[in-house]
Amino acid sequence: MLSVVIPAAGGIPRLRCTLTCLAAAMRDQATDVEVIVVNDGGASEVRECVQTSAHHAAVDFQLIEIPRGGRSVARNAGAARARGRRLLFIDSDILVEKEVLRFHSALDHEAARLIYRGMISHLPWLAAFEDPANGELTAEALRSLRIPANNACLLSSRTLSPETLESPELLRTGARSTPFQRDLQRWFQNNASDVEASWIGCTGGQISVDRSVLEKLGGFDERMGLRWGAEDLEFGYRAVQSGVAIRYAGNSRCYHMDHSVSGRAGDHDWALNYFARKHDNLGVLRLLDYFSGKCSLTEVLEACHAPA
Repeated sequence: MLSVVIPAAGGIPRLRCTLTCLAAAMRDQATDVEVIVVNDGGASEVRECVQTSAHHAAVDFQLIEIPRGGRSVARNAGAARARGRRLLFIDSDILVEKEVLRFHSALDHEAARLIYRGMISHLPWLAAFEDPANGELTAEALRSLRIPANNACLLSSRTLSPETLESPELLRTGARSTPFQRDLQRWFQNNASDVEASWIGCTGGQISVDRSVLEKLGGFDERMGLRWGAEDLEFGYRAVQSGVAIRYAGNSRCYHMDHSVSGRAGDHDWALNYFARKHDNLGVLRLLDYFSGKCSLTEVLEACHAPA
């Protein structure tokens, strides 16, 4: 069995799209798949979304409710409840192609010492939508575009239709790849045998790990708390230190429903500083330079793994 674990703390319209898409993929899947949504904070809106989505799709989405703890806590809680040998972690703003469940379900015991990270494409125009399915725009978009709230506009044609939620493959032609996604794919193509630096691929959105590896590593670091970012990379770093390699699965594609990132100022810096201090590796901080366009991904990894 494959267990899909989704931490959710809000973003109800995108969570609804994620679950609709997953339900369609599950109906197309021959092997057993369970979906566990972890309501991180116990919000009634998350609970109602999961229950309503399960009812409409006629699938069994499991719901766990925990006090607000952050993504690491939520992922660990979902993993503890999961029955599958392979655990697939996705986020609550992700649409999966049907191949995603097929790929991760098919991983056998030979893949137990491997973490697989699938391809992530982005839907940048969706950042303008509060609800990417019904076309409701964010307050920020209404202000910046100077569109009356009741006025239809060209953006309304870019919403997620029922057809695209059932078959997200239809989104391929319009989807975009970020510089990081392109650099990551290129790095894995050119450095397939480099286990030590492969932690750089352990980014959220779509990563699967064998239960035995997750338990051996003690799960995701819950001390990272509510601050956003880097808990997945830190998990990957510990994984490769224990001899587990990260692999890139280019044929397992999902789509990120882009959204506003307001309210996260300083989170990434804090998380990477925590990561660097924990592992006594200041090279990790070069990621801040990379995301500011000041160095390449290769330079980051060279700084992290330079001889002492």
